[in-house]
Amino acid sequence: AVHVDIIKHKWSRIVVDGQPHPHSFVRDGEEIQTAKITHLRAGNTVTITSGLKNLLLLKTTGSAFHGFYKDEYTTLVETWDRIFSTSVDATWTYSPRPAEKYKSIDFSAIHAGVRTTTMDIFAKDDSASVQATLYLMQQQILGRYSDIEEISYALPNKHYIGIDLSKFNIDNTGKKMDVYHPQADPSGLITAVAARRHTSKL
Repeated sequence: AVHVDIIKHKWSRIVVDGQPHPHSFVRDGEEIQTAKITHLRAGNTVTITSGLKNLLLLKTTGSAFHGFYKDEYTTLVETWDRIFSTSVDATWTYSPRPAEKYKSIDFSAIHAGVRTTTMDIFAKDDSASVQATLYLMQQQILGRYSDIEEISYALPNKHYIGIDLSKFNIDNTGKKMDVYHPQADPSGLITAVAARRHTSKL
């Protein structure tokens, strides 16, 4: 007897500039929105950190990783085209201020803007590395939203490995590779924090 169980996850094309992107997707329904507030009694200073978590993205091309440093322990193979998938965990902190000064900030609009910027850059960037794409996201967001003091991203690398189908006389290698296996571990966790540079008053 043969028993086959199939689970289908819903992926939707990322909408970029009003059009579905040809090779970039977002997993629906798993993303959450976060917020953290710290109110100091001294000085009546409030710090707010907003965030999004579990924003699962995937692009089937437009990502590479090569030219990196190698030594006798290097096992990673260079690639000029690969699947790029990650679960975005981003937090952004607003510059501290008294509570009443936050009334002018449209938190919902900024959250939507950060989310859109993240997905737009993910889809459009011809990624040289996860690190390079992450840094571009941070630069764009700090440039667009002056109230944001600092932004942090954690982008785990969710690897998709080609399956060896040679035993079935199927060539699933190189440009003919169509069948992949999502690999849970091991994977890299790429994190970075970018903040504004303040001019010294001294």
